[in-house]
Amino acid sequence: MRKLYLICMVALLLALPMQQTVAATPVAGAKLPLLGRTFVIDPGHGGPDPGANRDGLTEKEIVLDIGLELDKLLTAAGATVVLIRDADTDLADSSLGNQYSARKRQDLRRRVEMINEVKPEFLISLHVNAIGSTRWRGAQVFYKAGSEQAKQLARCTQKSLISILQNTDRRERPGDYLILNDVETTGILVEVGFISNPDEAASLADPNYRRRVVWAIFNGIQNWLNQPQRSMGA
Repeated sequence: MRKLYLICMVALLLALPMQQTVAATPVAGAKLPLLGRTFVIDPGHGGPDPGANRDGLTEKEIVLDIGLELDKLLTAAGATVVLIRDADTDLADSSLGNQYSARKRQDLRRRVEMINEVKPEFLISLHVNAIGSTRWRGAQVFYKAGSEQAKQLARCTQKSLISILQNTDRRERPGDYLILNDVETTGILVEVGFISNPDEAASLADPNYRRRVVWAIFNGIQNWLNQPQRSMGA
């Protein structure tokens, strides 16, 4: 029943114009518009690695929640989805204990290995930004330099974040990240906001706001796949 409900909701959302979104061109009459597409969702950090944090709110919990909800939406639209993690854990050996650097290296390498083993069409890596100043805010999408497909996917996703969240004017940028550089697929890394900004941290703590982030990412993916020049496949 839950799956049927989600499928119906996706079909309804794709059939109706969204307020404050970029123009979407969903496949007419398609109940499962992402059928046959494969995604890996990579919620960053996890386990003993909290990522960025502020006042008890951690990056690892924010991106896991977003990843789980994005998984539901993509799956309901017909996609095959693999989550790098679906719980509060990383991919490093427990024997490494609290050796942060060693754990981080092993965790990242295993994420890359897992993605390349799955061989998805698309990778969506989820993170939260942080910086010393409280001034900066705004979700931003990064892609592997030199990958035109990743650049276009990042551009559509960024436009969707701008339109739906209505609180960022950032633009997509190439990013030098191992998780993008070493995978054999079209991948983007989405920094969903600055936890170092108190207002944005409060938004990221709100489940309803995180659902808007999820919809923005999903909508961006749909917009990219529905471009006329992509009608023959990714």
